[in-house]
Amino acid sequence: MGLYDDILYPQPAPSLLSKVGFGGIAGITAIILIAIAIARWNTSRQKKIIMIAIVAICFMGIFPPWIAYVGGLRTARSLGYSFILNPPTFGSYGSQISFGQLFLGWVIVAIVASGAIYLLKDKG
Repeated sequence: MGLYDDILYPQPAPSLLSKVGFGGIAGITAIILIAIAIARWNTSRQKKIIMIAIVAICFMGIFPPWIAYVGGLRTARSLGYSFILNPPTFGSYGSQISFGQLFLGWVIVAIVASGAIYLLKDKG
């Protein structure tokens, strides 16, 4: 194994299923939990917040953050956000979804939506 083997013999990019597997499951789970919350809260403002959160989570899953590992697993380079079926490329390196960033984004949306729902609850 030479120093430049990863450049001369690049690894094939992972399949689309392996790219969206965890993210798709987590996104569907988040949408199901939010849908359950819709049935629980009655005010129209709370339902609007939940619907906005669902749309945000869906868009975050459709346009996830991508990364490429340059030089093996030593250096990760952010490739920005791109459509799930059209991943960006960085030279001969394959790209993959940054699940950490994607999950963090979903958590932030859930926290903000939960806070807004709590603030808009009925006083009675």
